[in-house]
Amino acid sequence: MLPTKNLMRNSPQKHLLISLLSSILFFSVGCSNYNPKLEGKWQLTYFKSSQPIQLPIDSLFYNFTNNIFMIQNFGAGNTSGQNLYGEFHQYGDSLILTVVDDWYTLSNYYWTSKEKRFKILELSSSSLWLSDKDATYHFRSY
Repeated sequence: MLPTKNLMRNSPQKHLLISLLSSILFFSVGCSNYNPKLEGKWQLTYFKSSQPIQLPIDSLFYNFTNNIFMIQNFGAGNTSGQNLYGEFHQYGDSLILTVVDDWYTLSNYYWTSKEKRFKILELSSSSLWLSDKDATYHFRSY
C-alpha cells in the first residue's frame, strides 16, 4: 500500500477537495446562463400572433434584473394598477418566466398560465425579439 493513500484517508485536504468539487458541481448545474444584455426595461413595439389576440403596443413593458422580472401594463384595459412579478431563467436561447404568487390577475398582462417559455430570436443592447408557441414579440430598450 502506498503511503499517500493513508495520508488522504481523513486529511483536511481530502475534505477541502470534496467540498470544492461539490460546490463547482452544484453551481454549474443550478445556475442559468444569464446574459447581461437582457437586464433593463424593454418596451413592446411589435406583436404578431396566429391567435386573435391584441396586445397594447407601446404600453406593455418587461423589466429584467437579477433573475427577477416585472411586467408593467400602462394600457387602458389594466385598471388594477399592479405590476406582475416573478423570476426568470435563461438557458441558451430559452427564456423562462415564472410568476411565483397566486394573487395576480394574469389576464391583465395577457398571460393564461403562471409560466411563459420564450425562444430568444435576437438580443442586442437595443432590441429584443422573442417567440413562443404561436407569437412573435419585439421590444426596444427603454
